[in-house]
Order: sequence, then structure tokens, then C-alpha cells
Amino acid sequence: MAKYKVWGNFTGAVSITIEADSEDEAFDKAYAEFQGIGSFVGNGGIDKLIGVYEDNESIDADGAEVHWNEAEKVEE
Repeated sequence: MAKYKVWGNFTGAVSITIEADSEDEAFDKAYAEFQGIGSFVGNGGIDKLIGVYEDNESIDADGAEVHWNEAEKVEE
């Protein structure tokens, strides 16, 4: 039986807590200040954990539905 590596995607949620005078300013600051999503070492590899960089940022993927969309044979 062959081995395959299968890739998928999911929708997660991110948030950032910032101070702003209006909703529009809050969106502008979120775009400007959010440091992004990164890969972190842990659980036996560098492809196991994702996270955010700042204390006022968070990421949540609990219960996200995965959509599988690509497969590659890696071993016969």
C-alpha cells in the first residue's frame, strides 16, 4: 500500500485587541498592527503548531472543518 501526503485547508479565526476611537479606526489598526500567523516548534516538529506573535493577538481553530484538496504519493 502506498503512502500519500494529503493537504487541506480550514477557516480559523484570529483576533487582536486594540484601542481605537471608531470601528473604522479599529479595522485600520488591526490591518496595520497584526503580526501574522507563524509556525512554531513543538509536538515533534516545526509543522505541528501555529500561533500568533503578540500578547494582544489570538488564533482559534477549534472545531474547524477541514477540506482536503491535494494529495501526493510519497512512498510506494
